[in-house]
Amino acid sequence: MTTRVRKNAALAPGKAKASTHLNIVVFDNSPDIREEYEEAFRGKPVRVHVFEHAQVDETVCAQILAFRTDLIVLELMAAGSPEAGLRFMQRIASTEALSALPVVVCSRVVLNSPHGREIRRRCESLGAKGVFGTIPGLPSYTEIKMCLGSR
Repeated sequence: MTTRVRKNAALAPGKAKASTHLNIVVFDNSPDIREEYEEAFRGKPVRVHVFEHAQVDETVCAQILAFRTDLIVLELMAAGSPEAGLRFMQRIASTEALSALPVVVCSRVVLNSPHGREIRRRCESLGAKGVFGTIPGLPSYTEIKMCLGSR
């Protein structure tokens, strides 16, 4: 598994999270996703940690918690298929240490089609705070903040 934190994004162990930054964990296996998020949030108080594979195990859970994550962004296809992505959402919700974290789905399978609308409905029923397609691009910083409400 490959993970990468944007340059200068890691917090020193034991340091309190600066309230001015939004720490986002992204599960997405698209080859250029790191650069796309860096571009989308350039100049914004955001730290991004990318996992290329949608899995939750003790190591991943520990990394998510150490990053002091405010939000999880999931590309359903990072789990291999939309169905596997939905099961991954259920796994996050059933993992005690992660269940309180808000999840936003940002996936290429969320289209304006009957299948895409069904995927959106299922994501929302699983508690997604926001559901976005990635075509033509990622959600904006403002859209992400709106999903978090007053956080």
